[in-house]
Amino acid sequence: MKFYRVSNGDNIDYAATLSGAKDIVKTADPTFRKLITVDEVEMATDKDSLLALLNDNGTRPDGTGIFLDSGRSWTGTARGGLASASGEAGDD
Repeated sequence: MKFYRVSNGDNIDYAATLSGAKDIVKTADPTFRKLITVDEVEMATDKDSLLALLNDNGTRPDGTGIFLDSGRSWTGTARGGLASASGEAGDD
């Protein structure tokens, strides 16, 4: 399953859609929006991963985490939008 991790360095929130992540960025103080990063992550949904989530440790028996980075990232803009961290067009 795909999710979006929204981080400002101190707090991490998750959104189900990129639009939801953008809404989180918009609620931040405009002064700090550029410090926010949004990363697309895939959550493993196999039995071991769900069990790790239920047990609240986030680590599967093989030692890997339940979140896998997809490589797509954005940063917040001063106006509350998202800009691709990799410089790709069309990601906001």
